[in-house]
Amino acid sequence: MPIYPPGEDSPDPSGSLDGGFSWDQTHTDTSWLYEADENDTLNVEVVTNLNSSGPGSLLDAVDNADSYPTVVVFEVGGVIDLEGSPWITNSGLSGVWIAGETAPWPGISIIRGRIRLRIEDAILSHIGIFPGDDTDDAYTPIQLRRDNSMLDHFTAAFGSSSSVSVGDDLDRCSCINSILAEGLYDNPLHDQLRARGLLIRGSESTRFTHLGCLYAHNNRRQPFIRGEMTLANNYVYNYTHHPDGPSGSSGNIIPCNDSPVVTAKGLVFEEGEGTPDDWDRAIFHNSGELWAEDIERPNRHPLSDGVTVVDEPPARIPSGLDFENDILPASEVKDFVLANVGQRPADRPPYEEGLINERLQEPHNVIDSQDQVGGYPDYDPTSHTLNVPDTNIVDWIKTNFTAVVEGT
Repeated sequence: MPIYPPGEDSPDPSGSLDGGFSWDQTHTDTSWLYEADENDTLNVEVVTNLNSSGPGSLLDAVDNADSYPTVVVFEVGGVIDLEGSPWITNSGLSGVWIAGETAPWPGISIIRGRIRLRIEDAILSHIGIFPGDDTDDAYTPIQLRRDNSMLDHFTAAFGSSSSVSVGDDLDRCSCINSILAEGLYDNPLHDQLRARGLLIRGSESTRFTHLGCLYAHNNRRQPFIRGEMTLANNYVYNYTHHPDGPSGSSGNIIPCNDSPVVTAKGLVFEEGEGTPDDWDRAIFHNSGELWAEDIERPNRHPLSDGVTVVDEPPARIPSGLDFENDILPASEVKDFVLANVGQRPADRPPYEEGLINERLQEPHNVIDSQDQVGGYPDYDPTSHTLNVPDTNIVDWIKTNFTAVVEGT
């Protein structure tokens, strides 16, 4: 069973958290995982150390997935140091779930590198990635590079470029219940001022689902939309704009480039220390079609500029998402998001505790280095023994680990 911090009891599964949005409320198809589990063909790889490579490492576990559906589980918790280099997955793989919730507290935090997820049918859940400025290049913490990929309860911080990047013209990708925060603004690894959020690269991207996420202390792109996107119940705090930035006085909040189609509901934009009092840029701007409802924002920001507002949602809504009943009103979004986002909402590691309990509650601004907020995560290693069953593995993980770290 999971290990919790000394002196703390495990969270009460009957607590007030509901875990956020579920996989079946997105466009991402996870049937490959359940079918393999039902047919007893789901391969299990166990991470037994925090090394960046070699036997027992996370990299080794993913490489061993070969060509059949695999779930990666963790007998260790703590920090994986990539020592300044990227971590690039094998592009020949398909069907991998990296289940970070199976790690003992404080979970899995990856520092000084990035993950470029070149796996079709991929799920990455309950993991944090913190590149920072002690690397050999400017890194976005996580890059999705294949169709049908999902980020769930993920934390991306200290990116020296953006927080999340989605590759060219991908289909059925999702980012839900995740934190995109505290990118590095004026950092030595990039020739432009950064601290940016999420970037969709391809104008032909389709069916991207973006639900229940937190953007905090970012400069731009919250998110940057191309293609087709459904977004709801995201909370954007301290959306900053610096007049000395590369775009002069224009800046952006949610740029819509190459005429995307966007369906948005129940979003909250709350100004902070870095939000200029006289900044009146529209929330959605540039081009495309937009249906938007219940967008809470300061009055000085118009809803759109250059975007055609339509009467019906232009982006396809996931079949499992009831847009009338599943989407919270904007008045409830902040509390909902802060209760459910991140690696381990029910027993947060110190970085997330500091962000949510301090740097979202007190005056704070964009940062230039991770050292301004305590540096890289530096957690003592922990371990536990997993007795993975031969059957019903997904249900075993969901019941014994996912529900516990989410507090459901």
